[in-house]
Amino acid sequence: MNFYIVGKQQSTINYLRDIIERDFNNTIVGTTSDPQEAFYDVMRLSVDIMFIDLNLNRKNGIELIQQIQQNHHYPHFILLSSQPTDEEITKAYENGIDFLIRKPINKAEAKSIVKMAAQNIKMSNRIIKVLDLVSGAETNANTIIVSNKTKKKENSYAILRFLGINGGV
Repeated sequence: MNFYIVGKQQSTINYLRDIIERDFNNTIVGTTSDPQEAFYDVMRLSVDIMFIDLNLNRKNGIELIQQIQQNHHYPHFILLSSQPTDEEITKAYENGIDFLIRKPINKAEAKSIVKMAAQNIKMSNRIIKVLDLVSGAETNANTIIVSNKTKKKENSYAILRFLGINGGV
């Protein structure tokens, strides 16, 4: 899995980098404290999972998530926050985060969430392949039609709900 970390503090970025690279043999494709740099990086890089701090300079994490999604990029989002309000939590989930990790970061919790997010992606990809086979659509492993990605994601979540798997929803 390819990860990108947007954190306000370098110590948080380093801590997450250590968890991701050592324990899960994944790749960090970028890190920054600048939300605009993160946006440009995500537009050009292959990012599966993004860690985003809620409180960034010049923009909050939810605004960054909205900006990324408005440009038809849909990585999985894990939000980081010290003391989020109930309103911020609700808004974050409404805007597509998969998980919220409260700071200070608990290493065991972060490892578990990274593992669940990766499993959700793998399961969603399998379901998308099944849907493609069932629908008779021709697929190319290197090509994803962005306009269909949202629909496929919704169908995948519907199947996961039907199967009683709550982690993907």
